[in-house]
This record gives sequence, C-alpha cells and structure tokens, in this order.
Amino acid sequence: MKLSFALILIFLALSGTSESADSKSSPASQETRSDKHKDTPKEIKNSAKQQPEKPTPFQIEILKTLRAIQDQIKTASKQYDTSQKSWNSPSVWIQIALVVVGIGYTFFAACQWRATRKLADLERPWIMIEADWPNASFGQQRIKWSAMNAGKSPAFVTRLRVKAEPLPYKLPNKRPQYPDADPFAEFIIAPNGGRHSSEYLFVVDAGRMAEYHSGTKCIAFYGRIDYHDSSKKAHVTRFCVYWFQQNNVPLFSPIGPPDWIEYT
Repeated sequence: MKLSFALILIFLALSGTSESADSKSSPASQETRSDKHKDTPKEIKNSAKQQPEKPTPFQIEILKTLRAIQDQIKTASKQYDTSQKSWNSPSVWIQIALVVVGIGYTFFAACQWRATRKLADLERPWIMIEADWPNASFGQQRIKWSAMNAGKSPAFVTRLRVKAEPLPYKLPNKRPQYPDADPFAEFIIAPNGGRHSSEYLFVVDAGRMAEYHSGTKCIAFYGRIDYHDSSKKAHVTRFCVYWFQQNNVPLFSPIGPPDWIEYT
C-alpha cells in the first residue's frame, strides 16, 4: 500500500508538470487564435466543458502502471487469504495430527524394541570357561576344564576348539590360530550354572618345563566355543587362561590379552 501511495504522488507531480508545460505553450496558441475572431468568456467556458482535455501518452503509461501494481496487490492479498484459510482448514489439522501420532508411535516402538533387546540380553545364555591347575612337572599334562552357562536360557553348543601349550611369557597381544573344531555331537548346556566338563591332555618336555619354572614360559589354555540360543541367534566365547611362575611362585591368570578374549 505504501508503494501504491508513493506512485500516486509521483503521478500527481508529473501531471502538474505537464499542466505547467501546457500553460507555457498557451500564449502561442492565443497568438494563433488572435488572427481569428475572439470568443466571448461564456463561449470559452462552454467549449471547455464540451471538450475535456485528453491525457498525454506519459500519463496513460503511468495509469497503466498504477493499475498493474494495484492488481498485483489484490492478487497477493487473495493468495495470502487463501494460504491462511488452507492452514486453518480441517484437512491440514488432520494431517498434522497424523504426523504427531506417527512420531509418537515410532518413539514408542523404539522404546519397546530397546526394552525387548535388553530383556533378551538378560535372558540369553553366557558361556564362561573354568580350568584347574595342571601338573607342575614335565611329561603328560592334564587340564580339567568346564564350560559353564551363566545365562538364563539354554546354550546349544555347535563347535568347540581348545588347546593347551607352553608359550612365551608374557603372551603376545595377537592370538594364535585356533585348531580345527573337535569332532563331537552338538550338546546343550543348561542355564543358571549348568556345566559341560572335560579334560585336555598334552605333553610338556623337560626343557620347556624348565623354561616354565624359570619364568620365561607359561602354560596357556585357550580356545573358542560357538553356540546359539533358543531363537537360533549365534554367540561366540573366546577364552584364554594361563599359568606362570615369578620368583619361584606359581601364579594363575584367568584372562589373557584382549585379542584372545571375546563374548558375543
């Protein structure tokens, strides 16, 4: 509206300029009419009423421009009113409500999924390894070990790979290659402390046993157990325990380097 008002002022100023220009040219026209008969004031007044002054081309263009601007203002006002009405229409509010409900449902589903996942982790099986102290003399060694299910659901064991051998002390950070899986029938370990017990036999010669007593070697027992839960989800337990001596004192570590350990 301010723009149209300013344009009207410009138009009035320009029209005043054109009138002043016409007034300047009026003496010449009077001189040309001096050759003719002189009209009376009454005749001049009547002729002025009968023949209105025609607008100049410049004034016509200004009027066209003002009308175009006015039409644009009306169109913009109608569009604004239409947009306001569309935002206030019931269909728009229904769509907004559906979006809000969808966001709320998605949030609820995510929370429910996290709760279910947490409950499944609490109820799943967890296989832990326990091992007894081996003989501290050369010759045949016997390690008694047990796979214990510390979880709350049965563990279905599908593969089992274990090995015991003298290794440098301290153990390297990278785990060695595991042996091939032992041939055995799949079995189930009951939940809440159920166990599968076995023995592993291996031989240590006199030289390696001397290295063990000197503290340069340790006896490591390591391996991997593959199993799944009742929903067929696969899990893995990698384990490593080892025995070593320091200052002629036999010691035991229930856990090896991080790369040797895994619980999934």
